[in-house]
Amino acid sequence: MKGCVIGINFCGGCNPVIDRSAIAREISAALTEAGFEVAFNDWDADFIIRLSGCSANCAERYHPEAETGLSIAGLSLDAVFAAEDDLAGLAVAAVEAYCRSESSSARRSA
Repeated sequence: MKGCVIGINFCGGCNPVIDRSAIAREISAALTEAGFEVAFNDWDADFIIRLSGCSANCAERYHPEAETGLSIAGLSLDAVFAAEDDLAGLAVAAVEAYCRSESSSARRSA
């Protein structure tokens, strides 16, 4: 589980309705404390969190090639409404669940 590298990638920030910086810091701190490596604006990661300040979701729109990850777009996580205070925790839980399932899949296939 701890071998996953997590990328946090941003939109341009032209029309934010959420505090992208605060959410990114909260996600990064929680994941780092849990033993994950966090990289900002790096598309070469095991799991990508696309962090857009509004529902236009430019972090996803302009970089859709990343296959594994989630999108925070304004007050939603993967197109489901969430309170701003809940976004970071939901993202961290999704990362942990993904990396846990990837680790167990790798052990099963070994």
